[in-house]
Amino acid sequence: MSKLRSVFSSLLGNGSEEPPHPRESRDNRASQASLPEKYVYTRPSFLQLPTDNIVDHNMRPIFVSSGSLPFNAGYAECINGGKSKVNEDQAAVGSFHLCIGDNTSQAQRIPVSYYGVFDGHGGPGAAMMAAEVLIVHIQEKLTDIINDLHRILKGDRDETYFQEVTVDDLVFGALEAAFCSLDEQILTELSTFNISGGCAALVVLVLLEKVFVASTGDCRAVICLGDELKQLSKESTPWNELHRLQLVANSDMYSSIFQKDVTDTIFIRRVLHRDVGKKILCKEPTKSHWAYKVVTEEDVLFPFIYGKGKLCRLMETIGVSRSIGDHNLTTTFSRDYKLKPFLIPNPEVDVFNLQKTSATRDDFIIVGCDGLWDVLSNEKARDIARNIISNSSDENRYTEAAQMLIHQARGNNSGSGWKLENGQPGSFDDISVFVIPLEPMTHCTHTPVEK
Repeated sequence: MSKLRSVFSSLLGNGSEEPPHPRESRDNRASQASLPEKYVYTRPSFLQLPTDNIVDHNMRPIFVSSGSLPFNAGYAECINGGKSKVNEDQAAVGSFHLCIGDNTSQAQRIPVSYYGVFDGHGGPGAAMMAAEVLIVHIQEKLTDIINDLHRILKGDRDETYFQEVTVDDLVFGALEAAFCSLDEQILTELSTFNISGGCAALVVLVLLEKVFVASTGDCRAVICLGDELKQLSKESTPWNELHRLQLVANSDMYSSIFQKDVTDTIFIRRVLHRDVGKKILCKEPTKSHWAYKVVTEEDVLFPFIYGKGKLCRLMETIGVSRSIGDHNLTTTFSRDYKLKPFLIPNPEVDVFNLQKTSATRDDFIIVGCDGLWDVLSNEKARDIARNIISNSSDENRYTEAAQMLIHQARGNNSGSGWKLENGQPGSFDDISVFVIPLEPMTHCTHTPVEK
């Protein structure tokens, strides 16, 4: 166990250091490398960058969106400071219509706008696939519920089960089903294509004057409306999902692992052999709250979840508890154990109703990967973006706001690392940001189909 403890202690160093990158077993990497890539690596098409664009990790230039995005939103990104060879973040935007009802004057067209950020790890493959096809899965799942949406919008609730089902319920379910469907597609195609790694994913869907946010992993969306500041996404980390992860660990599939290699009791601090016989605060499997327990020899096994904040890891391997992909991701100690089904693709979903708001040009949503939020608080990010937006009449002000957020989070290359203006470490990670204005969304209603 001394080797395991030395490996794990490397995770508990200076909090400003970038944690180890999730990695697949050597056998998995070799078998995947022999397959053709699912997609040729490229940056998001709406950036309109040359395909042979080579980015300097020392310069970390900031690229911004070219042309008009839905609602005139702005986007900006920059590569990491050397953590990985390429920018493993991806992004996607799009818009489409849902037609509900029959081909009569009662039929409706519902405009839908879509924004997504996908923070890849262990390679860009899963993030690229999510950027390309998650919107297809979302359209498919929304199409499945069109007739039900139509009935609820008309107030047709004759059948008993419709008394409890709302529009929000249906859209939530469609988003969850879409994320899971994409994850299943990746698993199916792994035998044919090289789809490397996994990704955190966050999608903003605008329809029926509502903003739906679905998130798996540690990306974040924050709505800034007047004095109101609301985080619309819950970050899925091992620490935030202790209870669910412990329940999986106690299932028949995994119970044998935790008898030999890993303890599934979560202690408030790392326990060592000298702690045997002492009472230490912990959260035991199947229990929702903290209590004291007498430490036994079995508790000194490798910790199932340990570390705090950015350094919290699931079985020493990964810092998120939900992701798309990662089907070949295994633990890095003792022997290879696959991290599925701990890493579920099911997103956390939330909604913000714009119908009763009075949004102005100064109100917006910030969507970003953890490369932004590791450095900037919600309040700081809002103030940076609003300062740009409120003091500019330029139609590109939301792009300028996204660009400034990247600049403030990245900092400048001081010669000894990327530093913020206050001398603190800047973000060493890939950074991707959307700034989406709210005012145009309040006019995005469903309309009769044109005859």
